[in-house]
Amino acid sequence: MQMVRDRSNKKCKSNNTIRIMRQVIITILSLTALSCLAQNTWTIQVWNKNGGLHQFRTDDVDSITFVQNSSARNWEDVMTFPSQVQINRVNSTSECRSPYLTGWLYTAIGDSCFSGYAIDFKADYLPQQTYCCLATFRLDTSSLSSKYVTVNNGDHYYSYSGFQRSIQPNHPEYNGILSIWDTYCTDKSGKTDTLKAALIYPEGKEAVRYNHEGDGVSYHPEYNWKPGNWYRMLVQCAEKQNGNTQLEFWVADLDTKTWTKLCVFDMGAPNLQFKGNTAVFLEDWLTETAGEIRSLEIKNARIYKRSLGKWVNIYSGYFNDRDSGQSICYSGSYQYGSDDTTFWMITTGVLDCAEPQDGMKLSVNFSEGGSPLILE
Repeated sequence: MQMVRDRSNKKCKSNNTIRIMRQVIITILSLTALSCLAQNTWTIQVWNKNGGLHQFRTDDVDSITFVQNSSARNWEDVMTFPSQVQINRVNSTSECRSPYLTGWLYTAIGDSCFSGYAIDFKADYLPQQTYCCLATFRLDTSSLSSKYVTVNNGDHYYSYSGFQRSIQPNHPEYNGILSIWDTYCTDKSGKTDTLKAALIYPEGKEAVRYNHEGDGVSYHPEYNWKPGNWYRMLVQCAEKQNGNTQLEFWVADLDTKTWTKLCVFDMGAPNLQFKGNTAVFLEDWLTETAGEIRSLEIKNARIYKRSLGKWVNIYSGYFNDRDSGQSICYSGSYQYGSDDTTFWMITTGVLDCAEPQDGMKLSVNFSEGGSPLILE
């Protein structure tokens, strides 16, 4: 059994022993209660915040449950909050968006490849036109090397995913987003094939093609996420027998204790996975909402490595403000940092609410262990 890890305090061993004994009892009771579930095709294992394992068998799952607690951060300790008058003034006059903050999580471990990624997130301040991107992936193309000489997607990332609050037409106001770029493959004869992801779940829905940042496809499933609540996102490459890799997008509401499958894409080829470090970012994409306060907290990041056959915790990343070198104007105040468990970011388009920061490596000491969701 994997437990919450403390890499900085060796005095916790006796407490861990008690915690392990308690969780063994909880696990036995949980698995006994669930043993009456029908024996079908998928096994799902969910670890709660305290390390307890819950196991399910089902052939088609839209939701499952587990428990995690939430906590509140005092944001006014890290940034001086602007008045509503200042916010309104920026919203009505600014020619710039509020600061664009990025964190590169160090997921390039070992061979740098991984097929699953999970992260917990919360936005206490969630105004309209906010994008909390929780993953930006590159594609591991090694499985295509026997068939193709070159594989590329125009120097774009392969995929990104997260959650938004939007006032854009044809999008739900509160939604998830999963975008996948086309991949261009050329064989020895010079013939080019284009791998285009295809939405296969939910049935009867259509994804949207885009060409403004390269060519690709995007889907915005409605999901009524709320400010102040903790959630868990899971994106994973699932191998299906005699078929292509499927990219699954899940989210768990850790308050209502429910997992929801948001969408699934056919990736167009078998044995695909991700590689390298993974970016998260906090974005305002309209000048008319630049003055608003936005926040994002993330924790319990982990990746599934096929080469190791297990989930691996992520403890550090490099965080910075993306203002320099960008074609879009960003202006305002921001702060980012970390504590024992959580990376955090906060922004506003109002100037002089916080001292500017240089890019820096941030780390956490604790991260939940085990698998958030395993499909076998």
